[in-house]
Amino acid sequence: MLAVLQDALECYQKYAFTKDVHGHQLFAEAEEWICCEDRNWYFSFENICETLEINPAYLRQGVQQWRQRALAFGRHPVRDTSADSSAESRFAAVG
Repeated sequence: MLAVLQDALECYQKYAFTKDVHGHQLFAEAEEWICCEDRNWYFSFENICETLEINPAYLRQGVQQWRQRALAFGRHPVRDTSADSSAESRFAAVG
């Protein structure tokens, strides 16, 4: 489940400002999944977050604020891939 959440967040950030058609589609799909509050699907954003003991509304808000700040400052941040890439370090402050 963590891998599903991680992949969606990575697609959201990686393709948030792309001009590539395929990248834009990946961003749109990730954004739609993150914004959806439907709990009927086992692998929904809400269910995965709650299973991982992450507050889905808090994470959703943080993701949206990240994009709004990037748009407001007129720059498109690049994620730091040189840092420790372990799931524990990326999600330690979430929840």
